[in-house]
Amino acid sequence: MSEGTLRISAVVCTHNRVEYLVEALRSLRHQTLDPEQFEILAVDNRSNDATADLVRDLAEKQPNLRYLFEPELGLSHARNLGWRTARAPFVAYLDDDAVAAPDWLEKILVAFDQVLPTPGCVCGRVAPIWGMDRPAWLNDTLGRYYSILERSDPPGWITDNAFCGANMVFPRALLERLGGFDTELGRRGASLLSNEELLMSKRLRASGLAIYYDPSIRVRHHIPAARLTRGWIIRRVYWQGVSNALVWRRLEAPDKTRRLKAAARSLRTLLSLGGRLARTLVSRDPNHVFDAALRLVGRGGYLVGLLSHGRVRAH
Repeated sequence: MSEGTLRISAVVCTHNRVEYLVEALRSLRHQTLDPEQFEILAVDNRSNDATADLVRDLAEKQPNLRYLFEPELGLSHARNLGWRTARAPFVAYLDDDAVAAPDWLEKILVAFDQVLPTPGCVCGRVAPIWGMDRPAWLNDTLGRYYSILERSDPPGWITDNAFCGANMVFPRALLERLGGFDTELGRRGASLLSNEELLMSKRLRASGLAIYYDPSIRVRHHIPAARLTRGWIIRRVYWQGVSNALVWRRLEAPDKTRRLKAAARSLRTLLSLGGRLARTLVSRDPNHVFDAALRLVGRGGYLVGLLSHGRVRAH
């Protein structure tokens, strides 16, 4: 395969999810785009399952598939190895538990070829593949914690940061210029730390670039039954709070005094939310109680993120 013909690199970062990875790689193998125009980089983030054997076996039959190993645990580390190794001008990220539409790569290139000014990021629709019936308590607001992105917007520029890492594409040169993804953010081991994409989008916008959304750039994303529990969403909301605080610290670089003042305000909010939860318990409305509990947990996570020194431990 000649580097001169490569137009896009599809990067799939994975950690111990070989049962999903095989489907993600299959979806990339059957793209409508000419295989000479794209490469597939499977980045193994310190897996101890059959990931390496699977990818190496597939690569023997598929010349545009390469196996990479990232020994430092963390999704951002794996994503950074992906773009640094990529040989094409555009880098498309697909989650290891996602399935790309057959024309996924082709549609992405159409956007970069036709949209002016050239986007800093192109993203698209992420539809769920439910591992069980969707629980009644899982409303659309909570759906965002599951990387569901089904905007009703037509193709165009988006002014918010509502896109997700299961389906996002960047010019490689831009990732290099911005230093890639922040390795203190993003999934790492048992933690549900996130916001590496959010921080990237903020840095992208600060550099004068914009994000383009096209719903025809489609992937489907597995949501296993194990995540469709109240316990999982409570953990997810807690880690979102931690992640939000860490992004604020990255962007604002507050000194100790400012950080403690922010923590004091957050503590007052936390106490107020505790009072609200107590009042909802009296009402005995389970939906109101759950909503109040999630708000309290999220604010607690934010406080932890403000006060933490270095990495926040998973629990």
